[in-house]
Amino acid sequence: MEQLDERAKAYIRDFGLRANFRAALHCGPVAIGELGTIKMEIAFLGDTMNTAARLQQACRDTGQRVLASAALVNRLAALPPGIAKRSIGRLRLRGKENEIELYALTAAVSATSASGEITALSSRLG
Repeated sequence: MEQLDERAKAYIRDFGLRANFRAALHCGPVAIGELGTIKMEIAFLGDTMNTAARLQQACRDTGQRVLASAALVNRLAALPPGIAKRSIGRLRLRGKENEIELYALTAAVSATSASGEITALSSRLG
C-alpha cells in the first residue's frame, strides 16, 4: 500500500488516476472448475468465495483497504513482516447467518518511526 501511495503522482501523470483497491482475505474449501465451451474460464465457487466477496464489500462499509477474517488470521503462524492487524470486531455480512470476526491489516508502524514522529511533534510544540 505504501508503494502505491508513493507512486500516486506518477500514476496520475501517466494514466490520469492513481491505483487504489480494496482486498479481502479469507480461507476455507473452494470448488474449482472450468466453465464454458467456446471460451473456457476457471471458476472458484463455494461459501468461502462468497464470504471473501462479502468481506470486500465490508472494506467499503468500514472504510478499510484490507480486511482479513479471524478464520484466516488465526491459522497464520505470524503476519508477514511490516503488516499489523487491528480487530474491528464482529460484523454480520450480507447473506450470512452468523457474525464474523474481522481484522484490518495495515502497514506496521515501527517503534523507531513512531519515536521519530513523537520527537518531531514535541519539537514543534516547543
